[in-house]
Amino acid sequence: NKTLTRATPPSGVTYYWQGTSCGTSTSNSAATYVATTSGTYYLRAQNNNSNSWSSCSSVNVTVNQAPSNAPAPTVSSSTCGLTVLTHATPPSGVTYYWQGTSCGTNTGNSSATYAVTAGGTYYLAARSTAGCWSSACSSLPVNVIASPSTPPVPSSSSNSCGPKTLTRATPPAGTTYYWQGISCGTSTLNSSATYTVGTSGTYYLKAKNTSGCWSNCSSLAVNITPCPTNLSASIGGVCPNKTVSLNWANSGGTWTVDVSLDPAFNSTHTKTVSNVTSVTAPSGFNPALVLQPNANYYWRMKAGSTILNGPPFSVPFCDIITPATNISALNGWQNTTFTVNFTDTDNNTVGKSFYNVSDFNGTEWRANGLRGFFNDNFDNSSLSTDWSSTNGLWAVTSGNLEQTDETSANTNVSAAVTQSLSNRYLYHWNAKIDGIGTNRKAGLHFLASSSSLSNRGNSYLVQMNIDAGTVEFYQSVNNVISLVKQADYNFIAGQYYDFKIIYDRTTGKMDVYVNDILVESWQDATPLTLGNFASFRTENASLSVNYFEVLRSRNASVAIAVGTAQTNDIRFQNAGPNLAAGKILSLVTDVQGNISTSASTPVNIDWTPPLAVANVKDGTGADINTTLLMNQLSGNWAPSVDPNSGTTNYYYSIGINPGDTSVTGWTNNNLQVMAMKNNLSLTLNQVYYFNVKAKNGAGLYSPVLSSNGQTVVASVIGMEELSSVSSLMIYPNPFNESAILDYSLVNSQHVTVTLTDVLGRTITSWSKNEDAGNHHLQINSTELQLATGMYFLKFQTGGSAVVVKLILNK
Repeated sequence: NKTLTRATPPSGVTYYWQGTSCGTSTSNSAATYVATTSGTYYLRAQNNNSNSWSSCSSVNVTVNQAPSNAPAPTVSSSTCGLTVLTHATPPSGVTYYWQGTSCGTNTGNSSATYAVTAGGTYYLAARSTAGCWSSACSSLPVNVIASPSTPPVPSSSSNSCGPKTLTRATPPAGTTYYWQGISCGTSTLNSSATYTVGTSGTYYLKAKNTSGCWSNCSSLAVNITPCPTNLSASIGGVCPNKTVSLNWANSGGTWTVDVSLDPAFNSTHTKTVSNVTSVTAPSGFNPALVLQPNANYYWRMKAGSTILNGPPFSVPFCDIITPATNISALNGWQNTTFTVNFTDTDNNTVGKSFYNVSDFNGTEWRANGLRGFFNDNFDNSSLSTDWSSTNGLWAVTSGNLEQTDETSANTNVSAAVTQSLSNRYLYHWNAKIDGIGTNRKAGLHFLASSSSLSNRGNSYLVQMNIDAGTVEFYQSVNNVISLVKQADYNFIAGQYYDFKIIYDRTTGKMDVYVNDILVESWQDATPLTLGNFASFRTENASLSVNYFEVLRSRNASVAIAVGTAQTNDIRFQNAGPNLAAGKILSLVTDVQGNISTSASTPVNIDWTPPLAVANVKDGTGADINTTLLMNQLSGNWAPSVDPNSGTTNYYYSIGINPGDTSVTGWTNNNLQVMAMKNNLSLTLNQVYYFNVKAKNGAGLYSPVLSSNGQTVVASVIGMEELSSVSSLMIYPNPFNESAILDYSLVNSQHVTVTLTDVLGRTITSWSKNEDAGNHHLQINSTELQLATGMYFLKFQTGGSAVVVKLILNK
């Protein structure tokens, strides 16, 4: 339809609508006129006073027809929370528009289907291409099956580690909440109020009603931190500053570590740590923690509501008294395998005992590496052939082993030493580390399988980092080296330190001492048990080593092998009586890790007898063939030589054959090289032999050497034997300078002694009264101006006399 509108007529005139023909109808004078069909429509004016009519005005009108009402829509499909409506196909020139829940003229949706999510009456209107709408909307009441609301986001337990418990809200009546795991699905396996999860991720919850309809998922992102496991406590540190290492596996998160004497933890010492696997007590605890000896301590880890209890521990009484070791005195000289006895003591309990055997080769002290020992005091001016240098500048200077190449990051000087003969080895050296760099390191490879590889093959390395202030433990496997542990130590460059490493091949445990204080220990779960080299190493540093020695573990008694073979401990003999060939060194630890001072004892070694005397002469000087004395024999000999233990004694015997002892058995003459044997009963015209052997400090005897013999001839001429003289002897006889007349009187006598030559001429005479007892008279050939030859000495008491032949050999 179209609405026609007229103008306002002038006063006294009325305008009348005439429809589709120009008439004189006065039925419709409205301002508007609705044309319902196409055609020409007329309007005419009438004078109200004269009732006269004007001519008609007209307008041609085209009226478009409204489309028919659309058929009512139908339900195409109905699911949870969604119903789909569809309409019939409209006629040509007409479009059906969905109007929602009220009948309007919305042209927003002309789809064949219409999805609704809520119940109500839904309308459809028709519109022609001319823009005409149907007179009314068709409609359809719709009932939508409702889906449940999305569940509230679940909550998580507040524990800081380990599995977490998720908790859901209570669902409304007719609805069930189901846990969906880590993806938003439609599982109905778990509708519990709680859900325990053990791994990090996003976890989903979904609602389902009695109609079988599902909601959207709610979700919660959960982060799971593994709880620490394998909680343990180990005692460490050095007396009197003992420490406790509290250890665990899994380091994530922040934890409060509590230590208490109270198992209920009513009073605690606390320390907070993050992302670590150990903490050392008592350092850093609040309030300050002072560990009491032999007290039971309890410890735990806390984070939020999570509490993990570790095993209790106690700190043993701190023993700082060092043990002592003593080497029992050796009995004199050694010339074959001998036993050394050790006495080790401690105020508590002795731990491990060690010893070293070194030998002196006449120039320097060394040790037999094949026997598991090493010793070098760097006494010589050059590096011993026991060492092999493959990198660096190594030399012996002023009694020290020096390495001066600071540019090299891996110097090497190695020595062979067997390290598989005892269960435990102790490596000991005194050294200083210096240089101008900022990454100065030096240390020792031990139990090394190679002397030339960069990391010594399979080996351990303990290295001192003086710039970082650490002692570093390394392990090399197939020449690939790894840092396994380190400990803090404040080194001073250029200062000498005493270093000791104790390694146990059976347990893999190694202890490092600096200045006899235990700094740190490390234990290898798969320990090395074989090694043939020890090797010093430096990194961008200079090194000065004062001495180096390797000791082995021992029992209370040890057999020391002696001899030139390389299977022996001591391979050399004394270079002199006062120059010991061997030295035994002993060290001991106690169970608290204290280490003793060393004890040592020299060992005198001589396994060779002294040389035989060069000659044996009868008489007291030049060799004689005869003697006039019937009760006295004398002999002399050249000294024996023993370069090792020295000659300590000469022994002589007298017999009627060379080597015979029938007259006088072996007699100790100390170091005298002349012997006179008195009170003998000799046989006239019998030949007697002096036999001599030397004894050295080791108790070994030289071969026996005999004189060529002396014959006893008559000495008394034409006088009866003296009855008032108990003994009379003159010696030496023959003589070359002086002879001594010794005699013993039974009682007081007047004695006259006359010396004559072979012609009977008196040379000198002595006469005087003498008391009973021993007397002697010296005859000096120089004073008496005697020439070589035979003389007669007449000894007279009272009316008795004897004449003795006296021979002078100049």
